[in-house]
This record gives sequence, structure tokens and C-alpha cells, in this order.
Amino acid sequence: MKKFSLLLVAMFCLTSGIFAQKGIEVGINFTPTSPWILNDEDFAEGADLDFRFNYGFNVGATLGFNLTDNFGLTTGFMYVSGGQRYTTAYENVAKADQIKSRIDLRYVRVPVLFKFNGDINASTSAFFRIGPHFDFLQKAIHTVENAPILGEVTTDFLNDIRYKDETIYNKSVIGLTVEMGSQFTIVDNLKFILAFQLAGSLNNIEGKDSKGVFATSGNVFNPERSKAWHVSAGITLGLNYTIGF
Repeated sequence: MKKFSLLLVAMFCLTSGIFAQKGIEVGINFTPTSPWILNDEDFAEGADLDFRFNYGFNVGATLGFNLTDNFGLTTGFMYVSGGQRYTTAYENVAKADQIKSRIDLRYVRVPVLFKFNGDINASTSAFFRIGPHFDFLQKAIHTVENAPILGEVTTDFLNDIRYKDETIYNKSVIGLTVEMGSQFTIVDNLKFILAFQLAGSLNNIEGKDSKGVFATSGNVFNPERSKAWHVSAGITLGLNYTIGF
């Protein structure tokens, strides 16, 4: 009887190890990013609007369900800080005297990602996630520095207060997230994630009123303004813990 009991315990431990990665997976992620707002008319501005490197981040918690040891679904809530920085590039004007501006965008992101990973028993294995994300605008701020006469002006385009046809940025945006990298086993069921992330909007982030606010040189209004895309690249650092079946 004692030997039989020991055999049952051994079988339980073995099967728990085999199936431990199937189940509910909870995680935390932090992704420092380089975000950009891409628009054809902005690129055409030349020295009037010179794009500059920007920095942002994504941070939040994830909740997933592992259907097998190598495949699962992940969602969660992320706080996204993005936008774009600009400066002028006028000839014979000192760098310190160039007009600098930036757009700061803040979103709450809900991702719906398909997750694929390598051998769960290996100390290091492949990690891949892909799927749509849904961004909900929380704040949009346009700041101008070194503007002639005005000095520094900050205009808040927070869309919590909505006026008909006066939306600067769309309240919700659909995008795509791709992450590829590796997962490292810390202890049983706990993985450290290191992955390269690419994310971008699939629809226009700007609303109807952007045609009047973001005007081309010499025009007060730009009725032909093209769509703007919010994209970013970064490195995801995360911890995932699986509550096995």
C-alpha cells in the first residue's frame, strides 16, 4: 500500500509537470518604445516640420489562457504613451532657436493576441505573439516651444469633452501588435519574456477637425489631408506565470 501511494504521488508530480503550462496565464509587461506619427503631408513639409526621435512606453497586465503547451490566447490592459516630436530645420538658424513641437498621445490598450512558444521544458525557447489591439484615447496634448512671440503654448485636445465634428483625434483606434523573441524559465511555471515589439494603427488616428488644425504651408485648412498612422517599435520585458490545470 505504501509503495502504491508513493507511485500515485510520483505519477501526480509527473503529470503536473507535463500539463503545468496549460491553464490560466497572468503576466506583467513593460515595453520602452520609439513611437511615430506618419502622415504624407507632414513629411512633405520639409524644413517647416522636421521629424525627430521620440520615446514612449507601454505598461500593464496580461491575462491569457494556454490551450496547449505551445499555443494560447492573451488579452489584458496596457497604458500606452506615444506621439511624435518635431523641429524646424531652417538654414542659418541656430539649433537652439529652431521651433520645437510635440504631440503626446495617451491610450488604454486592450490587446487580443495569439501566443506561440517553444518547448516549455527548455531553459530558453522561442516566443511569439500576434493579433489586433484596441486603443482608447485618454489624452492628446500639442506643445510648441520657441514659437515666435508666443513663447511656449500648450493646447489640450482632450476628447473627454466632445463637440460634434470637432474631434482632433479619434476616440478609438484598431491596430496590430507583433512580438517575437524568447522566454526564459526562472522556476516552474514562471517565465521571463524578452521580445522585439512592432505595433501600429490600422485606421486613421486623426478625426475630422485635423484637416483644419494640421494645415499645409500657406493653407489655413487642408481638406485633402491624408490619414495618419501611429506606429512604434520597442523591446518587451515581461513575467508570465501559469496556473496549470
